[in-house]
Amino acid sequence: MTTSGDDLSTLRTMRDVFDYCQRKGLYSVAQGMIELPPPRALREIVAADVLKDEAPSSDIHQYRSRMGERDYLNALRTLLKDHYATDVPEGSILATSGVTGAIVAALMVLRKQGKSRMAVIEPYYTYHSRQVEEVFQKLPEGIPSHLDWSPDFDAIEKALKGGVEGIIIANPNNPTGRVWAKEELQKLVALTKQYGASLILDEIYCDMVFAGNKHYSPIQDSLEEHVFVCRGYSKTLGAQSWRLGYAVSHPETIKSLMTHHDPIYISLAQYLNKQYSDYVKHINEINALLQTNYEILAPAFKDALGWEPIAPQGSMYGMFKHTEASDIEALQKGLRAGVGVAPGSMFYVDNRANSGYIRIHVGISTEKAKKIAETLRANKQ
Repeated sequence: MTTSGDDLSTLRTMRDVFDYCQRKGLYSVAQGMIELPPPRALREIVAADVLKDEAPSSDIHQYRSRMGERDYLNALRTLLKDHYATDVPEGSILATSGVTGAIVAALMVLRKQGKSRMAVIEPYYTYHSRQVEEVFQKLPEGIPSHLDWSPDFDAIEKALKGGVEGIIIANPNNPTGRVWAKEELQKLVALTKQYGASLILDEIYCDMVFAGNKHYSPIQDSLEEHVFVCRGYSKTLGAQSWRLGYAVSHPETIKSLMTHHDPIYISLAQYLNKQYSDYVKHINEINALLQTNYEILAPAFKDALGWEPIAPQGSMYGMFKHTEASDIEALQKGLRAGVGVAPGSMFYVDNRANSGYIRIHVGISTEKAKKIAETLRANKQ
């Protein structure tokens, strides 16, 4: 495998690396995609509803309720109570166009409130930066973590004292796969409230938590007006192009959020209501698959490239510590071995030349994971 003559400095996002690998006929584990179809029961329900000519199913092609369809919202309330031990009142959920729709709407609410200084806790999901830039026309500020990626509350409080008005985090984290502890999140909620700042939680990976770890969300304790919890089904159900999500917050916050968002609805309610056991079974199968794939890929990357794996606690990602002179050189080394990865520099606001890390995703079939491992070892650097 060779990348000689190619300008890899232009590969600034996961999509850039993915597109490059497609052109070159290489494997890519850079962009986080679940390369598996949604559960068959869900596809059958949607297909049947879409094909019906009579009401009420025919109505799904028309504009929907701004808050979300009542059966969808009721299904979500039931799911929250039964699966997440979270009992929320009516009016505290908004159907959204995926997690992205929820986050962008939340940022627009903050802009309407006169806030403009947003921050991310590094390393962070790159598209959070893009979303902030689109709404506020400037990048968020970066708040560093400790070397083990645990939150640096001194740095967080310094940023809040310095005027940061909103913080976005992903839990479990993308790219590190770290799961925030309950006590850490409770402290973050209290600090942001103390300084009059808002907190946006991207919980797209809340069901992707590996053995020995537990996901906690502040909504399990109370609904705070300054906290936006954003969830969706792109990853757990493999329905990435469907744009299915929801936001949970205090009812007053949800009212404001709704005015900035017009939700999209597809027939997920029947699946959540009638196929609950199938949903839980699917989540368990996905988590088992992700852990199996990581166990296949982690030693292959170490053997072939000398990168040290850092075991994730959740999500669908794995980070590796590399010893190359820069992240781009690490990317190039991976490409020479036949596999595209995400340079760690993508997950820092300053886009530093050498974070010392690369990230992979493991949301693929086990067969593909084995082929990637074989390719790496066949092209050992």
